[in-house]
Amino acid sequence: MYFNGFSKINTDSNIIIPSIGTVSMWFYPTYLDGRTHRIIGSRDQFEIRIAGATLYEDICIGGGVSLGNISMNNLYHVIVRYNRNNGYADAWLNGTLVNAGYNHNIIPGNAVLTIGNRTGSANGDMYYGYIDDIRIYERWISDNEVEDIFSSMGILQ
Repeated sequence: MYFNGFSKINTDSNIIIPSIGTVSMWFYPTYLDGRTHRIIGSRDQFEIRIAGATLYEDICIGGGVSLGNISMNNLYHVIVRYNRNNGYADAWLNGTLVNAGYNHNIIPGNAVLTIGNRTGSANGDMYYGYIDDIRIYERWISDNEVEDIFSSMGILQ
């Protein structure tokens, strides 16, 4: 899917965010301007976003955890696995574990899922670029599955 800074996808109803789960996706940003650009999310503590040139996951923590710097016109893969019951989460960027720990807050249980924007923000935090193969699992996927998904390279290779 291509997002031009104006396009977006909003679900019509709330999704139930699983207590234990995994979020996976490929993305290819085509424009970064120093502002925040939400790739996917639901509320403020269940999102993957770009702020400036840094990728953040706010899947289980208020304020977000930096997953590393990114640049325009490059393909990236991100996976975040989380457990709301014990506050543990880990994050993978391009097949490499970049963050893990128990310092995560409990996130809300359900809300409207948005792709390519943030509902309710002044500028919408619109995303510019491609997003592919979004997956939300209701379980903690294995390390082997993380490797298999990353090795698949998505459609955007």
